[in-house]
Amino acid sequence: GWRVQSVRVKAVYGSEQSGIEPVRFFASVGSMMAVEHHRRALKHLFGSVWMMLSFLFYMTGYGFGLYAIQRPVALLGLPICWWMAHRLDRIAMYRLSGGRTKI
Repeated sequence: GWRVQSVRVKAVYGSEQSGIEPVRFFASVGSMMAVEHHRRALKHLFGSVWMMLSFLFYMTGYGFGLYAIQRPVALLGLPICWWMAHRLDRIAMYRLSGGRTKI
């Protein structure tokens, strides 16, 4: 039979350091993910009651966030609304694509 053996391998880059700048990387990837998420959501918005409800809760969350400027206790509504928006979005995507989203 064959035997598996551990062999030391020198790092591909040796002593070089990565040129990736974390702040720039996360800013660009984060913005890309936000744009793609909203593009996908808007594409399906008018085709599903679930997506319309999700959008309603999403916007209501923003409303609570703005209203919290006057009444800070309103900030409690933001995560609740966004959680509901997320749950409704998952239901809508399950019904639209028959399972997990492809994004």
